[in-house]
Amino acid sequence: PSGATSTSTSGTWPGLPRIAGGIAPEGAPTGAPARPARVLHAIHSLSGGGAETQLRLLVNSWPHPDVELAVFFVAGNPADITNPDVRVFASRRRSTRQMGFVWSVAQAIDVFDPDIVHIWLPESIAIPAMLAGKLKGRKIILAYRGRRQLVRWLTWLEVALAVPIVDAVVSNHEVLAAPSYAGSVFRWLFTHKRGIVIRNGVEVAVPVGAPVGAPSGAIPVAIPRPVAPEGAPTFHFVCAGRLNNLKNYPRLIEALARLATRQDWTLDIWGEGEHRADVEAAIARCGLGARIRLRGFSGNVHSEIAGASALILPSISEGMPNVLVEAMALGIPIIAADIEGIREVIGNEPACVWVNPLDPADIARGIAAFMDGRHDVGEFVQRGRRIAGRYSIAAAQAAYRDLYRDLLRAR
Repeated sequence: PSGATSTSTSGTWPGLPRIAGGIAPEGAPTGAPARPARVLHAIHSLSGGGAETQLRLLVNSWPHPDVELAVFFVAGNPADITNPDVRVFASRRRSTRQMGFVWSVAQAIDVFDPDIVHIWLPESIAIPAMLAGKLKGRKIILAYRGRRQLVRWLTWLEVALAVPIVDAVVSNHEVLAAPSYAGSVFRWLFTHKRGIVIRNGVEVAVPVGAPVGAPSGAIPVAIPRPVAPEGAPTFHFVCAGRLNNLKNYPRLIEALARLATRQDWTLDIWGEGEHRADVEAAIARCGLGARIRLRGFSGNVHSEIAGASALILPSISEGMPNVLVEAMALGIPIIAADIEGIREVIGNEPACVWVNPLDPADIARGIAAFMDGRHDVGEFVQRGRRIAGRYSIAAAQAAYRDLYRDLLRAR
């Protein structure tokens, strides 16, 4: 069909009732062949932040033949979906605000015939995808990838529609135990809609300095010290994430301005976003244009952070930050905001330098302490590698497969 592209030639089952995952519904003819369950993922973009990365990781190495996958998207390059068994549907409408966008989603449902529509983000894709899935009588999964707050009218509408439409809610972070969700409508929705926590899986290259196949605990760590030739920066810090208010980059820049007299550091910020101009203005205001660079989007951020002295994660809010786990798996030291989402990953282990993200002076203190060697950074790195080992993409794939099968059995 016009506007849809496919990377596979998965057949249809003309003349047969829809039979999901080998589970024949009541009334199915005796002996009717069962086909695999089918899941259509709906997301706005194929490239960008944590949710987009997680979806690509899930589908590109999907190991379960009893569940077939397809992806519906609005923006991005379909070549990012490299698994030839995954069908890819580009929206006929290039804006979610165009009239008829719901029907664009509905057409993909008609062609692929999924049992489940698994919706990612943002609200502008979630709302029409929920409506199209409900219209077509499919099970609906809504994935929350960050701390949810009712701050936009679209979020209110998403929640209002989710109450009668959604069959299951997935979060990559704690909802029932997190203090930030106390009394929240999202906790109520999670509780009443088969809520389940599925942690992100990560996949990274061989850690820095590691021979292929070396056990992570045996990898030596070389922590840089300020011994480079005069005038040469010694500490190369990196940040990676969407340029938005939650990433808190202006406060980080203000903190680094307090360390401007030191000539032993630089910072690269990888990512794009709606608040790029605010970050640029903060850099200019602090006179740090020669030392802080906005590097834009990278399709291989692991290679960009692999040689860093440390990853700085100054966010004021996070769901489950992929880049945190990826950096730990790569053996990169961490300077991190002491916030709920990051604590859920690291816990109380001494695995990073903690800073208060709302206090530029405390951020500067943590960075200076790291550069001055006041922490056992080698121990941080070893603990970080052990933490990262808990988050495999295979475990996430297995958890999603079980959710899909359980949801269809419940039907």
